[in-house]
Amino acid sequence: AQFAQMRPVALTPSVNPRVPIYPPGGPGLGQQIFYGQGPPAIIPPQ
Repeated sequence: AQFAQMRPVALTPSVNPRVPIYPPGGPGLGQQIFYGQGPPAIIPPQ
């Protein structure tokens, strides 16, 4: 279910402004790749 929503979100950034350039995989994963490491305060390592 989550993956199904992730696909259209990546193709339609207008629907979800939080993931305009982030790759399909979730906002958390996208931020880590976008920033490089990702802020530990906002995104603690699992």
